[in-house]
Amino acid sequence: ARVVIEFFRGTSLLVQLFWLFYVLPLFGYQLEPMLCGVLALGLNYGAYGAEVVRGAMAAVPIAQKEACIAVGFSPWLQVRKVLFPQAWVQMVPPLTNLLIQLLKGSALASFILLQDLTYQIEQLRRGTGDTIFAFGVGLIIYFVLAYALTLVMNVVEIRAKRRLGL
Repeated sequence: ARVVIEFFRGTSLLVQLFWLFYVLPLFGYQLEPMLCGVLALGLNYGAYGAEVVRGAMAAVPIAQKEACIAVGFSPWLQVRKVLFPQAWVQMVPPLTNLLIQLLKGSALASFILLQDLTYQIEQLRRGTGDTIFAFGVGLIIYFVLAYALTLVMNVVEIRAKRRLGL
């Protein structure tokens, strides 16, 4: 797992997209553009997300695990009832950042023929002939989507803290 995580964190998302879309067919594996986009974005941001989870789980005080063992909790019960709820509160803010980065990173999918928001903005620019207007609309749309994600994740964080009594 460590090798996979480091590989996908250590290589460019754009190169991963190109590799899946343009190089993989040279080995006899043709993937649909949507699958390439989802796969590249999922593997890249999933690797970053895995590090967020690992770091948050490692940040839970060792005394919590020792208490679980003393009470006789199974490993699954330790994680489900004690360790993960405490780590979840610490995971939410960095996961919010990752979600926003994923939203913005999806614009790279237009390089492999996917018609995402960036493609639509370019179509608007061509149709109106007004670059400032088209990309201004794009900025506003991306901002509204990112802000909405932030608001939703803030509610998730508040609920997680309440469950822990914080």
